[in-house]
Amino acid sequence: MRRAVVAALGLAACGPGDPTAPACDGLVAGDLVITEIFADHAASGDGPGADLGKEWFEVYNASGRDLDLGGLSLVHSRADGSGGKEHVLADVSLPAGGYLVLGNVAADLIAAPVGYGYGPDLGDLHNSGGGQLAIACGAAAIDTAVYGDSDAGRSMELDGGAAPDATINDEAARWCAADPAAATEFEPGNFGTPGAANDACGGIVAGQCRDGDALRPVVAPAPGDLTITEVMPNPDGDDGMKEWIELRASRAVDLHGLRVGRTAADAAWEVAGDACVHVDAGGYAVLARSADPAVNGGLPAIAAVVRLSLPNRDASVAIAAADGSALDLFAWTTVADGVSIERGDDPEARCQATAVYGDGGRGTPGGDNDCGRCRDGDGPGAPWRPIRTPGPGDLAITEWIANPDGVPSDGGEYFELQARAAVDLNGVAVGRRLDRLEAPLASERCVAIAAGGRALYAHSRVAAENGGLPAVDGTFAFSLVQSQGSIVVAAGGAAVAEIAYPSSTATRATIVDDRGATCAIAAEPMYRYNGTDHGTPRAANPVCP
Repeated sequence: MRRAVVAALGLAACGPGDPTAPACDGLVAGDLVITEIFADHAASGDGPGADLGKEWFEVYNASGRDLDLGGLSLVHSRADGSGGKEHVLADVSLPAGGYLVLGNVAADLIAAPVGYGYGPDLGDLHNSGGGQLAIACGAAAIDTAVYGDSDAGRSMELDGGAAPDATINDEAARWCAADPAAATEFEPGNFGTPGAANDACGGIVAGQCRDGDALRPVVAPAPGDLTITEVMPNPDGDDGMKEWIELRASRAVDLHGLRVGRTAADAAWEVAGDACVHVDAGGYAVLARSADPAVNGGLPAIAAVVRLSLPNRDASVAIAAADGSALDLFAWTTVADGVSIERGDDPEARCQATAVYGDGGRGTPGGDNDCGRCRDGDGPGAPWRPIRTPGPGDLAITEWIANPDGVPSDGGEYFELQARAAVDLNGVAVGRRLDRLEAPLASERCVAIAAGGRALYAHSRVAAENGGLPAVDGTFAFSLVQSQGSIVVAAGGAAVAEIAYPSSTATRATIVDDRGATCAIAAEPMYRYNGTDHGTPRAANPVCP
């Protein structure tokens, strides 16, 4: 989607909360797609062939939600961006999956097929030499399409063999003149599909896809052939461009016509294009919001662009075959910032990724998941075994110090976990709130705690920086505030241990004894673990008074 016209016109940049933000604020690139352009009206009978009031272009709502378009900027220029003219849309709505035809007619004179009139503001659409149409919200480009020479009486259509997509409409080869034998004759001698899906260009028919230069039948997936193995709803940086999902094929299939949605019933996003998009048995396919690694967080080569938005909490994503039959569904409750959710060998298992890719965060897009396995020992020769992921009640928060004095800048804060069952801390995440978890503990080696054993989390593993603590199992960056604080420990996005405390005592840890009683540890020399602070990190707690 070219952005030159928007930048050249110097449209004001706006953002959420900006009092100058246009009504369209919140739209992102690809939410709208320019799908058809009618630039040269053919004379009807003995009437004139003038284009005044007869030109139009069509926009498709690809966002998956109903949109209010008021405040959007329409920009028309030559193909090189010169001579740009602008019109700002008045209030007009467009339902999800709907089409809007915008024409060069006064707002009070619109008639079918035009649904919105922009009058003379954009000038004449060029019959020869081509031009460029752009849609923007403030400084944010939504879509741009460049068109070439026009045939009188025939619209220029984006290939209807795939779902309208703002990446595909950048390709000149994806546009063709409306075929009078298939299109609608909306006026005598004038053909197109205004307000409706376009016809396919190039003769692609249902059930076929293009494999190189040849057409062949689509190898459609059946239930069990494709599995959603990883999702990234909350990447580092721009969610709008860096979200992605990963599929794994158990049988060689094509993704042509595959549908994606929150559930199989509303799987409206279709893998666009006429290419077969083949995936070998055992292979992976990544579907992302953008194909550009500079924009999508450094993903490997993606199989297809789908512009589905992935919520961060209590959400799901589903895939369905071209005929709508359900193939798979992947659900999650919450996600950590910049961390994908992986599915293990158990279809119900959920793990937070630990490997780093690009600049989008942690995940294994296009590769084997590390979900559910760790090395039982040090070194590459140590055997792999399943991670013993803790569940609710398997871990307890038994000690913390929020107001230490042993090292400056609260570097001496720590909290202690005690295991009620043998578990591993691999993939465990901590934070003050469930929706603000830090990256999970990443280690190829199993970070094991035996039943009854204790583990320690601190700001640093270095004793000189953490106040002289014993061995540290995991680190955290959030602050243990001195009053009205909380600690949450989670696995797979679900809390397994949490505690809230109203206040803390300077230089003294708060402990939970074996009876479940909570108190500040006594300021006695026997509990002093450095020259100033008192606690029993990684050791049994005394009984509270």
